[in-house]
Amino acid sequence: MISFGLVGLAGFIVDASILILSASVLGLYWGRVFSFLIAATVTWFLNRNFTFIQPSTASLESSKIVQEYFSYLVLMLWGAAVNYLAYVIVLRSLTSTVAPLLGVAIGSAAGMVVNFFSARRILVRSNRSRG
Repeated sequence: MISFGLVGLAGFIVDASILILSASVLGLYWGRVFSFLIAATVTWFLNRNFTFIQPSTASLESSKIVQEYFSYLVLMLWGAAVNYLAYVIVLRSLTSTVAPLLGVAIGSAAGMVVNFFSARRILVRSNRSRG
């Protein structure tokens, strides 16, 4: 869980940074969707290689890695829904300039438990089927 939390922290940093960079072009709502997708990709990679250690990707077919990635994203949708809902509630409740970052932080925390169990399920199951 500690490793997953550290990966989540890295995901939060990526998520918040991408949101800040993209909000002026995409707005706070679509920018958040974009930043979440980038952060989810980063956390998939980190969780796959550090939290739920997987065999070397060199021995896997690229199609299986892509399949695992998309399975991960689909499972993360539950956490994403909780995450985004919390983000929107914070944005609509606060008028502060820190509301988007606070929304990302609260949303990330709210979605983390759901995402932990989803990620563990797909990555550990994926590992067992290869072993």
